[in-house]
Amino acid sequence: MTLLAQIQALPAALLATKDEVAIAAALSAGRTRLQPRLGGIGLVLDTLGPVDGAALLDNLQALSATNSIVKWAFTLLNRGDLDFGSAGFQGMAASLIPGPAGAALMATAQVPDPVDPMAVRLAIWADDGTSLI
Repeated sequence: MTLLAQIQALPAALLATKDEVAIAAALSAGRTRLQPRLGGIGLVLDTLGPVDGAALLDNLQALSATNSIVKWAFTLLNRGDLDFGSAGFQGMAASLIPGPAGAALMATAQVPDPVDPMAVRLAIWADDGTSLI
């Protein structure tokens, strides 16, 4: 979805103000992006707590005996080199670590992704000065 389409989906009252800062703030609320985040056993234990983290690690270690994807991911995890922000980890966590534990581990690589008011300005105004919203 283009930035203009995202803007046009906002409430009409906000669009009527043509306030780029307010529109950018509305678009930025809850918006995140993934970034690389290398981590290991400590990150799992810190994120999930010692009891739930240890249980997950035990389950992954057992699963690594029969699942080569988990085996190699567990190898990286043991070295502290697993990228929690990679598409591979995000997909694996979504399918192999269900519920809050998977979501919490995936979130360790999320950072805020605010929309720049200047980008809003460029999206809502045509070169000739006419409003596009």
